[in-house]
Amino acid sequence: MRVSPALSLLLAASTVGCSRTAHVDANVLSFLQVSIIDGDTASEETPLPYSNDEVTVTLRVEALDRNAAPAPFRGTLGVKTQPGHLETEDEVELVEGVWEGDVTLRYPFGPTRVWFTDEEGDGEERKPTFVTGVSDALWYQLPTIAQVQATDDHEENNLKGEYTTIRAVDRRVIVLAVGQSGMWVTDLDDPPGDYNSMFIYTYNKPEYSTPEGDVADADIIYAEPGQRLASLGGGNQEYLATTQLSFPQYDFYEGEILTVPDPIDLEPDDLCSDDIMERLEGGLVRASDLTIPDFEYGPDSDFYSYGQWPVEFQDGGCTFYAESSAQVPGFYPSDHIGESLPFIQGLVTEVWGKWIILPRDGDDISIYSESARTAQPPRRPAAQPRGAGRF
Repeated sequence: MRVSPALSLLLAASTVGCSRTAHVDANVLSFLQVSIIDGDTASEETPLPYSNDEVTVTLRVEALDRNAAPAPFRGTLGVKTQPGHLETEDEVELVEGVWEGDVTLRYPFGPTRVWFTDEEGDGEERKPTFVTGVSDALWYQLPTIAQVQATDDHEENNLKGEYTTIRAVDRRVIVLAVGQSGMWVTDLDDPPGDYNSMFIYTYNKPEYSTPEGDVADADIIYAEPGQRLASLGGGNQEYLATTQLSFPQYDFYEGEILTVPDPIDLEPDDLCSDDIMERLEGGLVRASDLTIPDFEYGPDSDFYSYGQWPVEFQDGGCTFYAESSAQVPGFYPSDHIGESLPFIQGLVTEVWGKWIILPRDGDDISIYSESARTAQPPRRPAAQPRGAGRF
């Protein structure tokens, strides 16, 4: 039989195409299958308790080809966990397509997963495929505020750098105070002043809810002290050594307002201890029997730049600072140098080891009288402070 030239070309092309698809590289990786061999995964309904201790699970990773069949892959995989910190090596080596071993985590919470990724390759011979395999969820309770805050380093916290979801739904977490750029929250189910408070940075005054539709700013409903939170989460960071959640997501139990706790009394020596003050960070405190020492309030001073002015106990102890220019703008501490200050109270914040009390309003400064609130500001020897932190 005579074959036409066109048909000959078609048959040749078909033969070449078949030979190409028949070739499979033994080290081609298409999928990674991750299995939990040993470790209590619990469930969303019955999660394991949150702990700041290490947790170890045994995992098995298997390489699969594009047909989902075992592949004799050999190569290095990167290891990650989310959320929490990885305590073991961040690389494992697959031999004949399999790796099995222990992975140790710290601070896992909520649904925690371990990731394996082909992200290194082998230099010129094999490029990374970025194929990724993920374990099933390991379920842990969410951390309380105290579990996030309790650390020996007053300039750190356990989940710094994580998007942190706080355990709130079954606890009495309430708004302690509201400022122009955020709110302070406290967990009433933990002992007062035991790492159980935190600042939530909302950039503007925190909103509770906004009526549906287009409304003016005046119609926005703002959060208020005592409101109980149903959920709370945000980016966890140390701002000038003070723990805060930024870009937060939060919600409240409708109509549930609880009593804001009284301020915790400070002793003179408390201000000398970073450990004691770290426990109180973000909380409401009261210091009594004080005086305002002489301090610099000119253009080059911390008072002029940040609104911070010193306070001392009459019976000794360490100097601390107050910052009131944003929330009590009619109070001029330089007018009261050397005077007795019966008490000052407010929220505790830190700036790299400098402990500062932020009064919520004029009632938190004992010598800020009613007449001072309504009087015209007196003539000042220096300009008013230019910046007053994040109240």
